[in-house]
Amino acid sequence: MLKRSAAPRSSRSALLAATCISAAAVLFGCGGDPPPGPAIDTEAAAPETAPEFTAPIVFQRFANTGATPTVPGFYGGADIWIMEGDGSGVRLVRKGVPQHLDHPSLTFDLKSVVYAEFTDADAGVEAGARIFRESLATGEREVLREVEGCAVHHATISPISQELTYARNCPEGDGFNKGLITEFGDRRLDASVTTALGIGNGVGLNRAVLFQAESEPVDGERRMEIAIIRFDGYGQGTYTALTDREHRHRRPAVSPDGRTIAWQTNRTGPTDDIFLADIDGSNQRRLTMSDANDGHPYFSRDGRWIVFESDRSGNWEIWKIEIATDDPAYVSTRPRW
Repeated sequence: MLKRSAAPRSSRSALLAATCISAAAVLFGCGGDPPPGPAIDTEAAAPETAPEFTAPIVFQRFANTGATPTVPGFYGGADIWIMEGDGSGVRLVRKGVPQHLDHPSLTFDLKSVVYAEFTDADAGVEAGARIFRESLATGEREVLREVEGCAVHHATISPISQELTYARNCPEGDGFNKGLITEFGDRRLDASVTTALGIGNGVGLNRAVLFQAESEPVDGERRMEIAIIRFDGYGQGTYTALTDREHRHRRPAVSPDGRTIAWQTNRTGPTDDIFLADIDGSNQRRLTMSDANDGHPYFSRDGRWIVFESDRSGNWEIWKIEIATDDPAYVSTRPRW
């Protein structure tokens, strides 16, 4: 059982440690590829200081003005926050407004955070975005990836290979040329050329990428599947679907040992729950059982826990659940361990 933490008052909207306890588990509350750039070399890039946290969670947060992250294309003007894995030590990392800071990830040494900065919180991808790396100790930051005239965003550092995967939106006609770039050493491959489906929310595996793939809506309902593209030595990809496409399966994550995936889905009803499966899509099972929306799952570094966003309290908060067991003033979402 989770002990009550001595978290500061400002952490209450990000953590519901005193009340979020159930019988089943403890819960908390284009133009072409980018030019060559540095790999995610955390040893070389990080300052020579000890990590501030031992098991931190980074997340994005924005003022609760009635906006909701369930709205497609939502940007909200979010900031980047961090807290310890027990919900203590909550603090602001970087203020977003008038920009929007999005989908943070921690480097493997826990000394830096990687996130996208959208130029304009209201315009979103239309105004462009770049990916930054920022030192948690000093606040110094650098542009990690950018493509002139485009938006690069939804960055994820693979828990397996430590390499980067991100979305790329470049203006084309009345819309965008959309790509999903995954990096392997000094190579950058666009997974979107392997399928006609719209793909996004990717995370790298060993010479592969896990992602959501979306077809045209049916009767106004969005349809998505979780899939993997595996690349051969020539960069040619083989597409494998891991779920059906009869529902809205999205936002997958992979465990650090590469054996298990997690994602959110509405297959059990009108709201989303989190499901687990083996890496080949077999042994699918439901992890959360809530009438509310549970989403954006991410594995802890030891693979024992899932951290996720949920509106089960009536407001969007950060929660966690142990896999082995089957503040109203803010909105907190997109957590990563």
